Amino acid sequence: MHSPTWGRDALAAGDSTAALSQLHPDLVIYEAGHAESLAEYRAGHLAADMEFAAAVETTVLEQGVIVRPDMALWVSESESKGEFRGQAIDSHGTETIVLLPTDAGWKILHVHWSSR
Repeated sequence: MHSPTWGRDALAAGDSTAALSQLHPDLVIYEAGHAESLAEYRAGHLAADMEFAAAVETTVLEQGVIVRPDMALWVSESESKGEFRGQAIDSHGTETIVLLPTDAGWKILHVHWSSR
């Protein structure tokens, strides 16, 4: 299994095809008390994530992974610094990612983001 960095390189490069290729069709993302499906993410949030990833430096501070034959769990803490849409960014975040093995490799089924 490759490091599930949630496609940060693809997002920062503006490569939506590469970023979306890592996602399971049944994806659910939790962020700020809201849940969104793959279709909702593709239609809305994806563009902002690409813009943010290109503008703001994110450093993983700690990470861990548990891999089982039928799923993997990846957790991380990160720090993001930079400027986004005219506002200074200096935040600390946590991310939980659940991945499932598929015929096309590991795919992200669930993401939960939290930041302060």
